[in-house]
Amino acid sequence: MTRLAIFQDIKLINRFPRLDDADVISIFGDLKVDYTRTALEPGDHQMHLTTFFGDVKLRFPESVGFQITGFSLFGDVEVENLRTGDEEQTGTNYITENFATAPVRIQVHIITVFGDFEIVRVPIEPGAPAAVYQAAHLDQHADEQPWSATDGAYEGETSRLPRRQ
Repeated sequence: MTRLAIFQDIKLINRFPRLDDADVISIFGDLKVDYTRTALEPGDHQMHLTTFFGDVKLRFPESVGFQITGFSLFGDVEVENLRTGDEEQTGTNYITENFATAPVRIQVHIITVFGDFEIVRVPIEPGAPAAVYQAAHLDQHADEQPWSATDGAYEGETSRLPRRQ
């Protein structure tokens, strides 16, 4: 399965249980893929991601182990864990702490030039169909009305701005 974005942004929800050599290429565009909706088959998977002047953001359940290898020029490679709040700039040689024991292991090969690459590890309770945005992230704006998502696809928050008189 190859995904290509040239001068455009792509937002996808993965619906495939296997990532057999998934190729993603982004040129002058951003790519966001959510892998939290469909359970991936246990075992090893491989992805090849290339970005030139664009950003790639992937969301995985935190139980998935992954290894990042590749090359980055004028771009950041980051791994963020929503449960712990940890955010690391890992570089292109990184292995998650659970890679050896994870039921699903993904080897991510990246090339990024003038673009950022980010993996967001999302906590998902066993049996839950999708991730739920953690309420702890909303505590800082408890007096505002946050956007609510029942399916967990939204990764940020919004609030109503005061009306100008």
